[in-house]
Amino acid sequence: MTINTNWYTMDNKVGVDLNNVITSVDSTTAPNPDVPAAPHNLGDRVQGNDGSEWLFVRASATVSAFNVIAVNSNFRAINMTTALMASNLYHPAIAQFQPRGGVTYGNASGGVANTDDFFWALVKCAQNARVNIAVSATVAPGAALYISGASPGHVTTSAGTSAAPGGGRINGMFPVASVDGTSITAGVGSVEVGMFSYILPGVLVSVLPLTPGTT
Repeated sequence: MTINTNWYTMDNKVGVDLNNVITSVDSTTAPNPDVPAAPHNLGDRVQGNDGSEWLFVRASATVSAFNVIAVNSNFRAINMTTALMASNLYHPAIAQFQPRGGVTYGNASGGVANTDDFFWALVKCAQNARVNIAVSATVAPGAALYISGASPGHVTTSAGTSAAPGGGRINGMFPVASVDGTSITAGVGSVEVGMFSYILPGVLVSVLPLTPGTT
């Protein structure tokens, strides 16, 4: 198995580039819209190859390629931290935009999506996604993954220590192949993962009436 370097949509939605970061032209004159406007609406979804599902989001701060990100109810995204994960107010996704034109990570300058840039965030896949990881030991397929307390946006295989706490297990995300942590420079590298956890659409909840005479 290998990490996917060319994601593409399986839907017929026009103009979708799952690998690209869309730079905002004018984000300083709110509430006026950007000119030109983003090509898609925040919260739009598409289905992609390798069983993937994608959500159109906007960065609230600099987001590095292949980081786990926190997406809020307004579809704004930042690098995930243990505190954000613990709050249960955000959902994990992956900034999966890809290398192009000699850029080491991502399509944006320096391999990042800057504040107010748009991109498609990966919220579900069968396999072949790339995620930044901070480990020092061998990672086995199927190991539990947690958000690193020392490196926001990176995953780790430990719940952490008092010096560098990790936490917030990412349910549904797991390594597909073994990774030799001892070969990762400075304890930071990447791992191939599958991700079955994704943001659920809004649903109606029915509440049964109380039985007469109860409180």
